[in-house]
Amino acid sequence: MRLTARRGTATFSSHFCPVPPAPSRRHLGEQPDATDTPRRASTLGTDITGCITTGYAAAHSPPEGKSVKRHRWLIVSGLVALGLLAPSLGAWSAPAGASTRPTAGDVDARSATAGTSTQVAGVSRVVLTGAQRQRLRGLYAALRHIPLTDLAQRVAPDQAEGARVTGGAEWAAVTFRPAKGAPARVTDLFQDGAGTAVFTRPAAGRWTPVGLAGEPFACALRIAAPVRRLWHIHRCPATPASPPRHSRLPGLSASDTQQLADIAEDQVGVSDNPAETNFNGLDCNPYTAMVNSSAPTAGCGTNPAFGTQDASELWCSDFAKWAWERAGVTSDLGLLTPGSDSFYAWGQAQGESLPVDPTDPQVGDAVVFYPYGDTPSGTSYADHVGIITAVNPNSSINLVNGDFLGTSNGITNISVQADNDITNLQSWADGIWENGVAPHNGPEQWVFVSPQLPIADRVPAAATDKFGNIFSFWKNASSGDLEESYYSAASKSWNGPIEVDSGIGPLGSEPTVATGPQSSGGYAYQYVFWRGTNGDLYEAFWNGSWQGPNDLGYGPLGSAPTAGVDGSGNEYVFWESASPVPGDRGLQEAEWNGSSWGAQHPVNGGMGPLGSSPTVAVAANGDQYVFWEGTDGNLYEAFWNGSSWTAPTDRGDGTLGSPPTAGVDGSGNEYVFWQSGTGNLEETAWNGSSWGAAHAVNGGMGPLGSAPAVAVASNGDQYVFWAGTGPKYDLWEAGWNGSAWNGPTDLGDGPLK
Repeated sequence: MRLTARRGTATFSSHFCPVPPAPSRRHLGEQPDATDTPRRASTLGTDITGCITTGYAAAHSPPEGKSVKRHRWLIVSGLVALGLLAPSLGAWSAPAGASTRPTAGDVDARSATAGTSTQVAGVSRVVLTGAQRQRLRGLYAALRHIPLTDLAQRVAPDQAEGARVTGGAEWAAVTFRPAKGAPARVTDLFQDGAGTAVFTRPAAGRWTPVGLAGEPFACALRIAAPVRRLWHIHRCPATPASPPRHSRLPGLSASDTQQLADIAEDQVGVSDNPAETNFNGLDCNPYTAMVNSSAPTAGCGTNPAFGTQDASELWCSDFAKWAWERAGVTSDLGLLTPGSDSFYAWGQAQGESLPVDPTDPQVGDAVVFYPYGDTPSGTSYADHVGIITAVNPNSSINLVNGDFLGTSNGITNISVQADNDITNLQSWADGIWENGVAPHNGPEQWVFVSPQLPIADRVPAAATDKFGNIFSFWKNASSGDLEESYYSAASKSWNGPIEVDSGIGPLGSEPTVATGPQSSGGYAYQYVFWRGTNGDLYEAFWNGSWQGPNDLGYGPLGSAPTAGVDGSGNEYVFWESASPVPGDRGLQEAEWNGSSWGAQHPVNGGMGPLGSSPTVAVAANGDQYVFWEGTDGNLYEAFWNGSSWTAPTDRGDGTLGSPPTAGVDGSGNEYVFWQSGTGNLEETAWNGSSWGAAHAVNGGMGPLGSAPAVAVASNGDQYVFWAGTGPKYDLWEAGWNGSAWNGPTDLGDGPLK
């Protein structure tokens, strides 16, 4: 099922900037005011702060003959040695026993205590005055090399948090906003947590910057332990040490949302080179290099996952754009810029309705996060963009995010990270971009943007044979290999799950299976097809033993294939085309005539656009009945009557909640099933003269955890399979024996997804 338009009608930035001549104290905004405590005479802290992080002069080159890393290290270590950068660091440590990521419970707990007098030993809260907030605004502008005119004038009280360590330093975390009308190269500098900075000053001293908070909030900054506890700052999360599995694979010209999710998940662990322990310097990554040729490469290394030189800028949007493009998104890619908000603009251009704080996530969606009080517009500023990689049966979601700090084998670095089982997106977002004391700066907002790709599901394949045997195949949820369970009519028992031929895979889509008229040992030949990880059509078949897998060369496929075999053993395979233009994605076919495969070709001009992957039922005489979900959500059919194809016919029966599945019996009766929008099993059937009304099967059988698959025997018996809901995701079956439905029955064999 392709997502309908459920939501209704550029430039580059960099982390690196060389250290310029020390700015004046007036430039830094360090002016006395009546609210300040007495200061020491020394002003070295403000005289030598220089450029530590991302800045307005980001494209400048480092001084000739100087190492970028060494140049920055000398400045930072000089500040530390003088005791002017983050005083009281000797007391710093991450909270003992802290989790690696703020959980929903953690954030909900601190929401409940927001604005109360929660006490933490050794530290007290401090309210920053307006003059202090303005002084820190000046420091932030100098730190980022952003003109004050491009920084929002007002810094509201709820944009700042203050703390004082007993007998020690004061700390402040302040969120800044770009000014309205600031150029994109400036507004992009505020995303990925870089719009929030942490400052400190010794007792009776001057404020100096500790660094940019980044994401998750301040996890890698050196902040006094009592303040970390007060602000609920967690350690940076653990990230995989191994490289992604499929980084070097070529892109697929048209894919589906599950393939997009797989692409994103495969990148988890890809990290910056050189490694960065915070957001105060370079942010060299491969995704910026691949989508933004104008981004700077000075000081960047080569990423081992791709073998290309990295480029530097805040890169959550670059990563999401790269994943979308590789998964087959082609429309208006020029609208996607380094700014996260550009995904909103892209959705507008596709005619999507884009409500704020929606509750209908879909796999493959980009989630654009906005600060409290901002109105998403496509020309505004956003905090971050991530990709939804799973919507779980308990309504939690999995997210993959680029440009997040994490730790692997004791090394902190910026990388692609996965955040799974998020049950409360509001709490999760507040914990990532807030400073631990909600409602600092108000709750985060978000928008879902659909990539407009077909929706794929983890669907088992099913077929039956003339002996009464039943076969079900699926893609292993962990390895991606082909697995099978089968019912033996002779022993009247189920067998499996079995890894087919000791491991055929990894599959690039769910499989489809058809049985032929030939047999061996009381079992029909079985023909299994799938889309390979390279986008081609693959086949393996059983004729007494397993043969293959064979790359048939057709491709790239725009969906998982569907297949049928007639009474003469001819094979018919269909799929959605991979046209880069969504409106041209029609029906494609390839046939085996008993001796050779013919060329792939569009069926009757393409029949498109399709709104889902197709399903085919093939009669013994070679008639072929192909069904799909239309772009309007209705059931469509086209069929081959032995001499010609009929035009696609809208059967109505919408709105479908999944791609359909179909079978035909020995009398030519057709049976079509799908998952309803409420998760139940629904059916319509052709009795030889007319179509029956769509109806829930035996009360619905639900909730289903996937689209169904049906195997229809020549006598009209029907066997329907699906993946169950979590946490087991087992294989389920219901069967029609000619007079009544039996089941549903949990066959085990999970998890299927």
